[in-house]
Amino acid sequence: MGAYATVALVQARNPYRAIGASTEPSTADVEEWIDQAEAEIDGRIAAAGLTSPVVNTNGIKIVRKKVVGYVAGFVEMAYAAAGGDGGNDDGQDAQELWDECMEDITDNPLKWGGILEGGTAPESSIQMRSHTTNNKDGLTVAAGDFAPTYHKDDVF
Repeated sequence: MGAYATVALVQARNPYRAIGASTEPSTADVEEWIDQAEAEIDGRIAAAGLTSPVVNTNGIKIVRKKVVGYVAGFVEMAYAAAGGDGGNDDGQDAQELWDECMEDITDNPLKWGGILEGGTAPESSIQMRSHTTNNKDGLTVAAGDFAPTYHKDDVF
């Protein structure tokens, strides 16, 4: 069972559909999705230099909300697939919000440290992040992408 979320919390997001041992998705499916989501968010939090797993009471509630929303999106997608509705994109928004959140935790550890750890982030989250380690656009020093340029201007 998950540290932040439960099948019952995911079920509460869609109270008109049961999640059980013989349903699609099954209880085992949802428990696995919860475990995967919690592993990912804990990994991101640790990679950002923050305390993982989250121990602050409000931080746990925030992570719970993220995990439950993400897994509820999986459940909605599974319902659509089980119903044979290939054009139904229920749950896709939850997946996209999750992906954005995971990137934001990695990109803004100081902010997330304050959010998840009661207003202050540990010193380990305050670190120099260079362009080469967070390079998303393929620029390199070797290719001359960062060569200084000088301009002579007559306007003072």
